[in-house]
Amino acid sequence: MLAWTIKNKKSFGITAILAVGFFVAVFLFFGMSTVSAADVPGANPQGPDTFGLETVGDTILLPATDIRLIVARIIRAVLGLLGIMTVVIMMYAGFLIMTAGGNEEKIIKGKKTMINGVIGLAIILSSFAIVQFVLNMLSGQMNGGMAPDFVKKPYINTYSGSGSLGKIVKDHYPMRDQIGVKRNTSIMVTFAEPIDPSSLIENTNNTCYGLESDIVTCDEDNTVPVYGDCVDDEFDDNFYEENCDKLIATAVEIYMSDDEAQALVLAAAMTSYDNNGDADTFVFKPIEPLGSNTEDVWYTVDLRPSILKKGLEGIAPLSIFSGSFSGHYLWEFQTDVNFDFTPPHVVMARPPTNEEKIPRNRIVQITFSEAMNPLAVQGVFNEDSFFENIIINRENPDTKELEIVPGQWNITNGYKTVEFISDEECGRNSCGEVMYCLPLTCKDESDKQCYNPYGVLLRTALLLPNGIGFASYPLSGVMDTADNALDGNNDDVADNRPLIGKDMPDGSNDTKFIGDGEKKIVGEQVVGEPDNYYWFFSVFNIIDREAPFVETVLPNLDQGGVSEKAPIQMNFSKVMRISTMDDLELVEDPDDSLDADGEPIEFGDRDYYPIGSCFSVGDGGDEDKRCLDTMWYVDASSVSEATATAPAKTTTYLLHRDLGPNGYDFYYFPVVPSIVTDENQNCLYPGYGPDKDVQDNLIPNCQVNYDDDGKIIKLENGEFDIPGCVDVNFTSSTDTGCIQTTESPTDKMKSTTSTCVDFLKEKSV
Repeated sequence: MLAWTIKNKKSFGITAILAVGFFVAVFLFFGMSTVSAADVPGANPQGPDTFGLETVGDTILLPATDIRLIVARIIRAVLGLLGIMTVVIMMYAGFLIMTAGGNEEKIIKGKKTMINGVIGLAIILSSFAIVQFVLNMLSGQMNGGMAPDFVKKPYINTYSGSGSLGKIVKDHYPMRDQIGVKRNTSIMVTFAEPIDPSSLIENTNNTCYGLESDIVTCDEDNTVPVYGDCVDDEFDDNFYEENCDKLIATAVEIYMSDDEAQALVLAAAMTSYDNNGDADTFVFKPIEPLGSNTEDVWYTVDLRPSILKKGLEGIAPLSIFSGSFSGHYLWEFQTDVNFDFTPPHVVMARPPTNEEKIPRNRIVQITFSEAMNPLAVQGVFNEDSFFENIIINRENPDTKELEIVPGQWNITNGYKTVEFISDEECGRNSCGEVMYCLPLTCKDESDKQCYNPYGVLLRTALLLPNGIGFASYPLSGVMDTADNALDGNNDDVADNRPLIGKDMPDGSNDTKFIGDGEKKIVGEQVVGEPDNYYWFFSVFNIIDREAPFVETVLPNLDQGGVSEKAPIQMNFSKVMRISTMDDLELVEDPDDSLDADGEPIEFGDRDYYPIGSCFSVGDGGDEDKRCLDTMWYVDASSVSEATATAPAKTTTYLLHRDLGPNGYDFYYFPVVPSIVTDENQNCLYPGYGPDKDVQDNLIPNCQVNYDDDGKIIKLENGEFDIPGCVDVNFTSSTDTGCIQTTESPTDKMKSTTSTCVDFLKEKSV
């Protein structure tokens, strides 16, 4: 029994070897069959002249048949003959076994013949694979083409066209490489500075500014065009095409990524203007739905250099990409096969109703469940403005009447958050920037117990009579990027909105006031009448002066081996003004042409080292240089909910291009400038943040302790109560935290962030 077991183990081993050999042989065979059925690649008289024979043949009147082709055909004929012989041998071996009649010698002879036949077949197929490989190499058709000298240049990802994000292009939607985008979405772009709207919008609806700053049809008396508006009209399926201005398609190119012809998408183009008449945010609504109802489709958006900055009078405007690395900005996104009929809702509204002693220098923040149409949620709000989708009123305690709170709503945070800041100046913060306060009426201006009630109303858009779900009239109220109206009570039931505005004593209706029919009492709360959203709070006669600071960061201080997709995270001590997070920076420091020993890299070795922010992929010369586009990054923030033991705080992430591109090591320096402010407009000054923790394996945590007047507490020894924080101070030369764990503590304090970055780039550090 034991002998049988050993024997069968041996037989099993032979069987396994044969099975594997058969699998590989079949794979190679089918992999090469389509190639062997044709002529040698590159030698097809009707195809490309890979071997360079046609000119010679025409000159000396000989056929353009390469000697390599002749040899290849001979080898294939021989291999084919050997293959036939192998089949005959296998048939003979089978014949011997089948006719053995129990003769053990004939069975053994048949098996040996079969084994030899299999070995011969393996040799033949291997020979064929080698011959085919050599021919492919010679013809330059292996792996999509290879240089005749067999040297394949390494692939270097330069991230071309992406570097403007975070600097020239502040934000856009859909995001880079976003998938699952719905077919009825809008495309939105926000620039870092004002744009000349005529450089990307055509005034196709023929509107101009009237003599009284109203919008009229252009004529000989009204000649200043309005760019980026829609004419009020009855809604139909072609509303955007018939009533709105159009995108200059060569300024913002939108096309299917795999379309070789790059047929440009036609779109309506809209924008809004701030108090200074500047426009930096644009919405492009494709005339036809994007994508396909059967498959996912990739789209490319290319912002071209013809987009101009807003010029000064008498000075020709410059391209928004003037001085940039690539001279344009390009990104891709993918649509799926579906349309978006899901309504947005409010996920956070600040100040909250239950917060005590809300200071006057507070901004108002609203965060939605998804990206919103900027034209529907941002704009100037005052008695004379057109914007009336988000209303903010206060009650005058003397007259008990509502008053309009003038100011401006601005969208930020990936088009998910809007922030209101009033027009009333009330001093400066510790960085010297003007602060703006919510208006307050008090009999005694020094009375810190004085307060005024405030109310904020978000008016949902007007639903289409026969629309699906929350489908609404364009720009008629708060809506998302697919024109779905706000679901104010988040019950997924489309209730439409009530009549808007407040009936005034003179019999008129003023839509800048919150009407009684736009809100209702539910229990002890006053909420918006479906599908509006309403909340209220009380503002006190106090000003908060407590500066924010950075509590923790990720990756950790001086952390090495960070992955290319690692999140860059900053946790702040307070709720921040999210729009100021756009001022965060991420500096990339490449190897400056020095090897591990600090010696200059020899020219011939530059294939293996980055040269500044460039890579050499050949023997030298500009044609062999591949340079990285500027590092792109964009911020995204969230706010935690306050608890009984912890206040609400902001966490901000920097979304970014791959770290350590192309497999090389780079240094990265996240920069939090002092102009970053909290929701009370206090700037981050001085630059308190986490220092190296005394305990190993713990994330450093900075804590700054304040008294009731917003001043840092001093300990008995005269030092500030700032456990875990870098020891900066209010002296201009040492007010910036410059964190590293290798140098002396005095090197952790610098005068500016740029001085700090230059210091950290030093090789000795």
